[in-house]
Amino acid sequence: MSHSHHQPNKRILVIDDNRAIHDDIRKILIKSTSEETKDKDAMFEDEKSLLFGESAPKVEATSFEIDSAYQGEDGLKLVQAAAASGRPYGVAFVDVRMPPGWDGVETITQIWRQHPDIQIVICTAYSDYSWEEMIHELGRTDSLVVLKKPFDSIEVQQLAHALSEKWTLHNELETKLHDLDDLVIKRTGELEQSNTDLLREIDERKQVEQALRHSEERFAKAFSASPIPLSIQSQRDLRYVDVNSRFAALTGYPRESLIGFTPAQLGLWQSDHSSEEQHEQGKRHPHDQARVLSTQSGEKRTVLISIEEFEMEGENFILASTQDITAQLELEDRLRQRQRLEVVGQLAGGVAHDFNNILTSMMLNLEFMRVTNREPEQQSPLNDLHAMMKRAAKITSQLLMFARKQFVDRQRFELNSAIGDLLNLLNRTLGEHIELRSEPSPGSLWINADTNMLDQAVMNLCLNARDAMPEGGTLTISTAAVQITHARPATVSEARPGSFACITISDTGTGMSAGTLQHIFEPFFTTKDIGHGTGLGLASVHGTVHQHEGWIDVDSTEGKGSSFALYLPLLPRIPPRAPTAASAVDTMPRGDETILLVEDEESVRRVTTILLQRLGYTVLTANNGHEALRVFAENKESIDLVFTDIVMPDGLSGIQLEERIRHQNPAMKVVLSSGYSDEIIKQQDRQGTKTVFLAKPFEARTVAHALRKCLDQK
Repeated sequence: MSHSHHQPNKRILVIDDNRAIHDDIRKILIKSTSEETKDKDAMFEDEKSLLFGESAPKVEATSFEIDSAYQGEDGLKLVQAAAASGRPYGVAFVDVRMPPGWDGVETITQIWRQHPDIQIVICTAYSDYSWEEMIHELGRTDSLVVLKKPFDSIEVQQLAHALSEKWTLHNELETKLHDLDDLVIKRTGELEQSNTDLLREIDERKQVEQALRHSEERFAKAFSASPIPLSIQSQRDLRYVDVNSRFAALTGYPRESLIGFTPAQLGLWQSDHSSEEQHEQGKRHPHDQARVLSTQSGEKRTVLISIEEFEMEGENFILASTQDITAQLELEDRLRQRQRLEVVGQLAGGVAHDFNNILTSMMLNLEFMRVTNREPEQQSPLNDLHAMMKRAAKITSQLLMFARKQFVDRQRFELNSAIGDLLNLLNRTLGEHIELRSEPSPGSLWINADTNMLDQAVMNLCLNARDAMPEGGTLTISTAAVQITHARPATVSEARPGSFACITISDTGTGMSAGTLQHIFEPFFTTKDIGHGTGLGLASVHGTVHQHEGWIDVDSTEGKGSSFALYLPLLPRIPPRAPTAASAVDTMPRGDETILLVEDEESVRRVTTILLQRLGYTVLTANNGHEALRVFAENKESIDLVFTDIVMPDGLSGIQLEERIRHQNPAMKVVLSSGYSDEIIKQQDRQGTKTVFLAKPFEARTVAHALRKCLDQK
């Protein structure tokens, strides 16, 4: 066998951030080769001759071709370009330290990842890496040599010649091994072809039978193990010949109860006649056709059926795959419902924003009227108006609660005491035919919650319980401290370990079916007659509990009543506060500071200005953010606080206005207000030294205290 002799690869790449190193290596390797190096070349040529069985020709000493890179990333690019041009580098001298980019180890790793045959000389003057560390980082040492700086010229020449020759020998060996592999593959193919022809000539029939048997075995295994429900029917009479375990599980029938029967006999399809006619005719082959399958228990499942015909032992059969998509369709329905809820939530937020602005103006004007008209005959209708406005505000709050965009004004309070206060109202509301029982926990239960939202949630559940007991019954409200652990999990997915206060509202009413339980927290879902329920009550309860980091556990049986358990995070016991001297309830805090009021709703801006002026403040006004910036720039030295709405026109919200004002005066105090905004929830954590949030609709007292709270903070 003859071998081609490759020319030695004299292309060397130097990667070092020190230009002097490049010059030194060039001087060493480009000048004439020394006698000692010539002896080394001769030695390698003799070794090649011994390895490949040839007389190695004597070669004259040649200079090397040197390229330079000063960073690892540049070195990798040169290696890639050289390989692409067909003139790869045989050896690379790589420095260990090359700030600020890759170090030497990272550079070698990147080069070997794409060009593993290049020989590497690591040049270092420090003990940056031990040999063991380099082996660990690089994972190989067969093409790696360490050269300590300062290095000897002879040593550099020897390494360059030796490693260049090693690269050449390695590539020659790879070429010859590749030639041998090609030859072996060719000869093996010829032998295999001859053997195949011989076997086919000797036992062609036996091979065909064996292949058919294997094919049938593979089909049987794939049929049985398939995760898709599969069935085989005789095309002649449509009786099931075989079914896999998934098909049996889908239908609810045991396998032996299916084989030998037709779908019509089992009542599997809602349209058996058309289905069997389609099979019998053999002219149509449905693919992913939706049908309704009736299981043994009578449950309806939506499936996609695909049919293929095949022949076996001279008889025609039908292979049907039946994919259950019931869960997928339910998921799609829930997704569509969620998308609808998001749209409704956005609509509710927009309505609440406008309605709360109207309520704010009305409530402040009403308060002015109540102050100026003290006669009893005038106070009564004004008080009625005030109560109706508060009721309207609660309706708006319900919309926001079901959308989970309600501002939560949390306070620490004792739950048993709050429920006790609510019982008096419930006694008057539920009616005499309902027996109301209270079972408070023996110990105090402290929680951090919005009392109004929680009262509304409990009230909604109690009113629903009343409606479920039209002939009368018993409504029980109980409280308890509950410890949820991993060993004692709750029955709903949202539950988590910890200490919780549990409010349970139980009734002896009509109860609910399993189908109704799946939808009770959906907005606008109601089982009541038209005109007797909005469907927002339980949705708002669900939103309230989730906004308080809790969950609801529902247990209900038709004819046996319902039980709603509300779990809320429990606080450590808080000692009661010492009694304080009575304050003048009717006295609102006042001030003499200057306030910049920013409000786009004219009626709200006008009445709020009057309120602030009556409280003693000097008021500057603006109807949008851009005008507010102008007013602030003109009066920045005299303004003590900015009172701004969040949602405003002209592309500058109250949040953005606050940021721009803070840029000019970081110490400026700000009161943010909104009837609804996507920013409301975010603002709860911002209430502190410089910013206070005030939810609309607000009353005069609320505004007065919020302003003083912000202004008096240090």
